[in-house]
Amino acid sequence: MTQPNRVNSYSLQISAARLRVSHQAVKDRIGQELKRPAPCKLSLQKRKREKVKIKEELTRYVQLLQLHETRQAHFRPAH
Repeated sequence: MTQPNRVNSYSLQISAARLRVSHQAVKDRIGQELKRPAPCKLSLQKRKREKVKIKEELTRYVQLLQLHETRQAHFRPAH
């Protein structure tokens, strides 16, 4: 019975890690756009919205992980 919980926690961690990478990539693209002589405002708006969406999704995954870990700690047998 503990195996599905491990998989769930692991998949949440993997998803959160992927979102962190995506967030950094978008942040880098914003930085590159800002370095251009005439940054495209439309492109910046799009990237910033994308960055916010990723951050919100990452926050949800982190909260789920915390909830999962709290539940796991609560139900672990004492040694």
